[in-house]
Amino acid sequence: MYGSARKSYLCMLEPVQNQALHLCLGAFWTSPASSLHIEGNEMPLDLKRRKLASQYCVKVSSTMTNPPHSCIFNKRFIKFFDKNPKQICPLGSHVGGDLSDIGFVQKDIQLAPLPSVLSLTLVLY
Repeated sequence: MYGSARKSYLCMLEPVQNQALHLCLGAFWTSPASSLHIEGNEMPLDLKRRKLASQYCVKVSSTMTNPPHSCIFNKRFIKFFDKNPKQICPLGSHVGGDLSDIGFVQKDIQLAPLPSVLSLTLVLY
């Protein structure tokens, strides 16, 4: 949810992550943040948000009847957000570049039906 917040708010979280990495790794305070991320095997928060958002969009794209599908992949709102750059753009708009960079094409996704409630209860028992 916080991935759609303004960048100025998200930037406030980076020093917190860096301080936590300093404490956990016992590193010197002069150590650069990039080396802490590598040493701690942690992604920077902006990359982690982009990765998780892309994974979510790919997962949602496999089911056409999933309610978020029409919100994420609907192109009708793009013109509105292009005209109003101060508005926070929807998930599909700011993840679209990342999805195209990895070669994601929605028509290549094999569609999977959502399981019914009856079949879910049978699987649980």
